[in-house]
Amino acid sequence: MASRRWLHADERGSIVAVSNVSGVAFAINRFDEYGQPAATNAGRFQFTGQLFIAEINLYYFKARFYTLRSDASCKQIRWIRVWDKSLRLR
Repeated sequence: MASRRWLHADERGSIVAVSNVSGVAFAINRFDEYGQPAATNAGRFQFTGQLFIAEINLYYFKARFYTLRSDASCKQIRWIRVWDKSLRLR
């Protein structure tokens, strides 16, 4: 069984620390001015408490994926669905 963890948020809701049962912080999370998490951040909940998918370097919020870049505060990624005719029911 996994040990319990407590997430500590700042005034924006960003998860800035993760502590264990004893109250000892075992991770301190840091973000740049655009919300990009540091490589050493722990946990999936990151900037403003949103779910960060590190494998694809995107935030997931309200059924959409977002990327944070320096030229825009937040941009939605639009996915194009390709219909595969071979999967159609007959």
